[in-house]
Amino acid sequence: EGLTDPQAVAQQVAGKARTLPPGGWIRGGGYLFRAYPTRELLDAAAPHQPVFLQSRDRHSAWANTRALEQAGMDAQEIDLLIVGTVTGETTFPSTACRVQKALDIKQCTAFDIGAACAGFVFGGAIASSLFQMGTHRAAIVIGVEVLSKITDYADRSTCVLFGDGAGVVVLRAEDGDRGILASCILTDGSGADLIEL
Repeated sequence: EGLTDPQAVAQQVAGKARTLPPGGWIRGGGYLFRAYPTRELLDAAAPHQPVFLQSRDRHSAWANTRALEQAGMDAQEIDLLIVGTVTGETTFPSTACRVQKALDIKQCTAFDIGAACAGFVFGGAIASSLFQMGTHRAAIVIGVEVLSKITDYADRSTCVLFGDGAGVVVLRAEDGDRGILASCILTDGSGADLIEL
């Protein structure tokens, strides 16, 4: 009872968080953003599109390198790699495995989650939970999309919403009162038909 009320759920999660170790502290971050559709492109809705980023793996790895430098960490310290994407190069291997290879990380848990816009937030919550379980200590969480590959630029009701880019954070489990203390993730599937791509 009360689980369908977002505020009630948030209070419940916050209460439980007080008894858990912190879920992770952001040590570094990076991003790469490109490919908002131009006005000319929208007007033409044409076969001639601007040059977009071609590889999720390349710009994920580039953003990760910057994040690791900022965090002052070596890639080999990472034991968890989560990628939120719905535009992976292949169904398998996962984009996370491709990024793992690009960064030459020898041993870590690596997987994708397909939650569209929420993928990055979901990834952070999953990493935090695994930190609290004590199974992992350092994570890279990535949100990356190359939506230009699947966007219909003749459809102005959706094409203005999407672009290409990558964002990444390096998280590390830390003792003390800092880090991700709680997360509350809810999904309302009843609106699933409101926007499709």
